[in-house]
Amino acid sequence: MTTKKNKKIDIMWVGLSHKKERGGTKFIPLGDDTNSGKVIFEIEKGLPKLNFHRTNLVKFAPVDKNNKLRYPTISEMETDFSLLLKEIDKLNPKIVFLLGSKVAEFVLKKKNQRPSKSQKDWQSYERVIINNVYFVSIFHPSYVYVYKRKEIEKYVDAIHCIILDLLSI
Repeated sequence: MTTKKNKKIDIMWVGLSHKKERGGTKFIPLGDDTNSGKVIFEIEKGLPKLNFHRTNLVKFAPVDKNNKLRYPTISEMETDFSLLLKEIDKLNPKIVFLLGSKVAEFVLKKKNQRPSKSQKDWQSYERVIINNVYFVSIFHPSYVYVYKRKEIEKYVDAIHCIILDLLSI
């Protein structure tokens, strides 16, 4: 689910970067056609009264010389970080979920926060308040989809609990 203009945002999902586009179709960050998007859709489906926004730290698909998708460089993350901050400022979400360690470490360091070493289970997600916004570092949904598929329901439930707790719903 992508947000519409002038809609109040409760939750923002921040992935690392876009995927490569196929056939010139418009790319939707963390789209439902991706592993991450499928898991995020399950989370959003369970909270129909909330408004969600999906975005990425890096606003393009970084590719190597063989046109294969690669992780963005620190320099590329630095370049697009100001765009992410503007997006957060404009949409004013209550919770920003940082998807995976690369995003969490980069964003939290830029916000002068020390990221935790690692997540041990679904209940140990780091929560930091910055300017009245909760930043929550969670396992990347694609990781859960690929490597912990049997535990997707536990993951979804854990994210629901975090949201309900932080929003006091």
